[in-house]
Amino acid sequence: MKKGHGGCGGPGDEEAGKTGMLMKRWGILRGEQDNLLKDLKESAVSCEKLGKKYGVSRQAIYAFSKSQEIKRPLKPRGHQTKECRLCQKLIQISKKPHSEFISFQTIRKETGTSRGKYYYHLQTLRNGGLVNEKFGRLRSIRAEKAYVIYTLRIDSRTAQ
Repeated sequence: MKKGHGGCGGPGDEEAGKTGMLMKRWGILRGEQDNLLKDLKESAVSCEKLGKKYGVSRQAIYAFSKSQEIKRPLKPRGHQTKECRLCQKLIQISKKPHSEFISFQTIRKETGTSRGKYYYHLQTLRNGGLVNEKFGRLRSIRAEKAYVIYTLRIDSRTAQ
């Protein structure tokens, strides 16, 4: 075996030579090349986190990905409403009949959130068109109770 090739193939095998040099230069990655390649191609995990996982610096991971010409997937931007439990709970509450007449205090009590968190998630859902604009705007618990009484009276009259 010739010196200067990092233990990889002959002089004609450039890509293997690059990888071998990089692996020798950055040490610990030797047996983990396949796993690292998979992580780099399939996940949007940062180079820093991958570096910690494999025991090397973020710069080593970045250099490896550039040498292999790997196109990294983009991280999803913004709030992920499909994975957020609070957003899913708010959507579930908003699908109830007459949900625009549920006061924000009742909704907050049902979800168990602080005022700031509640408003952030609700605004995100409104902007995305996932809940009605009127949902969660009612400020008065008394108005909510009055509406419940009103609907009960209407329902009892129509049932007769």
